Amino acid sequence: MKHGIIVGIGMNSSLTSAIEVDVRHTLRISTETDEAEMSLRGLARTLGENGIAPTLIAEELFLLATAVFVADTRLRRDDGDDGWTRQIAISLPTCDVDRWNQARAGLERALRFLTGDLWSLEFRRPASSVRLFATEIAEADRAGPARVALFSGGLDSFIGALDLIGNGEPLTLVSHYADGSASVPQDNAFAHVQRCADTSQAVSKIQARIVAPGDIFAAGNDDRQRSRSFLFIALGVLVAQAIGAPELIVPENGLISLNVPLNDLRIGSYSTRTTHPHFLALLGTVLRAIGIEVSLRNPYRFKTKGEMLVECAQQDGLMIAAAGTMSCAHPTSSRWRRKGAPALIHCGRCTACLIRRAAFARAFGEDSTPYFIQDLTAQELRSETADGQDIRAVRMAAQRVVDDPGLADYLVVKPGPLPGEHEQYAELYRRGMGELWTLVSTARTRGRY
Repeated sequence: MKHGIIVGIGMNSSLTSAIEVDVRHTLRISTETDEAEMSLRGLARTLGENGIAPTLIAEELFLLATAVFVADTRLRRDDGDDGWTRQIAISLPTCDVDRWNQARAGLERALRFLTGDLWSLEFRRPASSVRLFATEIAEADRAGPARVALFSGGLDSFIGALDLIGNGEPLTLVSHYADGSASVPQDNAFAHVQRCADTSQAVSKIQARIVAPGDIFAAGNDDRQRSRSFLFIALGVLVAQAIGAPELIVPENGLISLNVPLNDLRIGSYSTRTTHPHFLALLGTVLRAIGIEVSLRNPYRFKTKGEMLVECAQQDGLMIAAAGTMSCAHPTSSRWRRKGAPALIHCGRCTACLIRRAAFARAFGEDSTPYFIQDLTAQELRSETADGQDIRAVRMAAQRVVDDPGLADYLVVKPGPLPGEHEQYAELYRRGMGELWTLVSTARTRGRY
């Protein structure tokens, strides 16, 4: 089954499209009313208050990313012929159809790599030119040139922000959230970054809540959010181009960026690729094709999370607030709340938590982060349960590389190509799995696999 998403800008936009699909859905995006299927009123207000007037091409890129994010999270996967891969077409109104068509193949390829779905894009001329965001900002309110970085509220982006303060350059941090599991850590971490910054350095935050209504298409949900990084990066690019920043910094440790499948059952689209080097390279090519001169850079692509902690430029600030950042994949699980845990807590046993724990052990030998499962050796964790599944998989994957380091040369290319940097990523992977092995080798696990 092929789903079509016909995007309109504003409530009175034309929704005429030539795409051939099995099921059509409409998606009106507006900043004027909450009655649209997708309202961006809050983001429009935030941009205006911060003196940010996006260019037309960056606005259109962000609209496309919003439509992709909505489709990805609000179309269930079991409609695919194989029970996983969806066919999704998006029709977007753009003022320069020829320019977008030049980038269409690259965009479709990047989205296919990112989400594991089959995407097709149509760019059509709007019946009338409508802008979502303000195009003129009073000179007194206009933002000046700055460094721009993504800021998720996680440990990596917190370190990224700390490494960017202290040089006197204005810094703008860009955040996206859907609920309090992200916004609360973002707010807390940002307040600490401000405290650590020199009083003469301007540090600001653009924080956007973007989430599609659960029943927007009456076509189910997919909560994996594989396309979130495209939305997040598009928002960062929109801000960076508006204020004249030459690059967008995407702070993520190299082990997570590679995201090598822990076993053969997690290969392909089952392994997320949100900041994979190949995806960032594909997206960078698209940006140049549509005329956006903002480069994407991950300064930590060859660093493990532990190495990021050790080498952070603001060690005092890091030690004070690092435990309050959020790395867990599901910090609001009802399971934790039923057992009396705080509203937000790291589970301690998912892959993201294990990488975090291993990093603290590598850097400081201790970790003050509260985890629902605080001690991995206190009880036997069975692999057929949620508590032991990731731990056992991580343990087996780490031991494989520790026992045979040469396997890293082969494993790092399983998620995607690494042209020209294969050797550096293989060495990174060996170091990263070594960090994990030190943590999980003593964990008590048992099970059939």
